[in-house]
Amino acid sequence: MIVDTGSSVAAIPCKEFCNEGGKCGKHINSLYTSKKSENFQLYDCTKVDCHCAKDNRCRFYQGYAEGSRYEGFVAKDALYFGENFDFGVDMFEYTFGCVFTETKYFYSQEADGILGLSSERPSQNLNRFEPIYDVMHEQNIIENRIFSMCLGKNGGYFQMGGYDKTGHIPNEVEDEEVKWVKMLRANDDFKVPVRGMMLNNCNMNGVTHTTAFVDSGTTFTYVNTETYNAVKLHLQWFCSLDPEKHCKGRMDFSRKGYLCFSYSEEEFPDGPYDYFRSFPIIRILLGKEDEDLTLDWYPSEYLYREKSSRYCIALDI
Repeated sequence: MIVDTGSSVAAIPCKEFCNEGGKCGKHINSLYTSKKSENFQLYDCTKVDCHCAKDNRCRFYQGYAEGSRYEGFVAKDALYFGENFDFGVDMFEYTFGCVFTETKYFYSQEADGILGLSSERPSQNLNRFEPIYDVMHEQNIIENRIFSMCLGKNGGYFQMGGYDKTGHIPNEVEDEEVKWVKMLRANDDFKVPVRGMMLNNCNMNGVTHTTAFVDSGTTFTYVNTETYNAVKLHLQWFCSLDPEKHCKGRMDFSRKGYLCFSYSEEEFPDGPYDYFRSFPIIRILLGKEDEDLTLDWYPSEYLYREKSSRYCIALDI
């Protein structure tokens, strides 16, 4: 499933309802079959207040900015999270969207569904969707109301109730603790203060204090016009300092909304490692002024292959 801090609905396509005339794509796993579960229940709109649909089912709808949407019915079932669980002990009841229609990327994607982690409640299902970490905490499956995602280039992990440092990149300081960035307001949806940006240890003029929303459901970083122009200006400055060694690709900033650089597989037959090394590290300054909290954004992370002969920066307005 797509783990999405930017939305609140957990939803998967359900075989019975997709076959009733809905439209569901093919994904990694076979479609969820509710008839195989002894604990599956649809919410009944004669018993709870919801948007009533066919056969007294509670209907939900969830749309996203890029045009994809889910439609389905509100249901609940007994779940186990992850692979290492005690059968019959770690089971919990969870409310989710039983989808009968997927459109656009939801229809074509490999992932089976979406797992929304936002605490914001969509009005159409009258607060029946809750973040899975809240539900697991309320039902005493985990002690701490916390989740962690470790995003690696070759995989990662998603964990409830804490975090595991086993797969972390070793720090220069042995056994250094994980650093925490306080959200702007308690229980607010993953909004953190940003006090500036640096490019190879040089402060970027034009980047003002702002608020960042940490959204795991998008691969792009969206900024205001001033920040976008500042990044563009400082990249031009950095690349021009040493054209032979810096930014080993011709700059192409001519298209609106694209900061791109040419790339040649003939010049880099062993892959883009040396190509990435020619670009600067972008450092994001997080937290309040008295907090030494930073996030380094490496070229291999902010550059994406827009086409075979070009890499672009995953930044937009």
